[in-house]
Amino acid sequence: MAWTKRLTMVATGLAAMLLASSAQAVTINFGVIPIGGTPSYTGATLDQSTSFNFGGGAYTVNQIGVGDQSTLAAGNTLSLTNLTYGAVNFGTLATAMIKSWTTAVGTFTETLTNFLINRTTPDAITLVLSGTLTSTTGINQNAFAIVNANQVGGPGSAVNWSLTNTSSLVPPAVPLPAGLPLFVTGLGALGLLGWVRKRKAHAA
Repeated sequence: MAWTKRLTMVATGLAAMLLASSAQAVTINFGVIPIGGTPSYTGATLDQSTSFNFGGGAYTVNQIGVGDQSTLAAGNTLSLTNLTYGAVNFGTLATAMIKSWTTAVGTFTETLTNFLINRTTPDAITLVLSGTLTSTTGINQNAFAIVNANQVGGPGSAVNWSLTNTSSLVPPAVPLPAGLPLFVTGLGALGLLGWVRKRKAHAA
């Protein structure tokens, strides 16, 4: 086998090892609805609102999506802070929305700081929130939440809302694998060996 092929095989193994070591993301995919409480907003109508209050009560997980690794189960509760976004349609929340939950494997905290809001439906809003998810187990990745709220019947009627949570990876600072020095040494040795053999072949 040519030394270049050996070099390629070792490099491929090194890349796979590095990728495996950095795969620390978790999939977050669950839905939340309120139990009790009185949701409200600031503004003449919901679609023109400048802030949204989830209303207290219990914020309960009502569905677990495919691949979810939040360690939550349907019926579990979590905490939410309210939203203040102003009259604009995108930007930074006046105060970060904090969502947190604690399970047997640790405490998870989402800090959502940015928003994009759809106000095109009368008496309804959809907010896409983005920020980060961290945990006491070392997770550090992007997080997103979609809040849908509506007020069928307009001002004075009951406000309904739901929240969907998801996430994607932000590579955290990952320590180099313990075997990395051996891989690097192996790459150097194979390169040197190939160079020596090639030189001897030319001399012959």
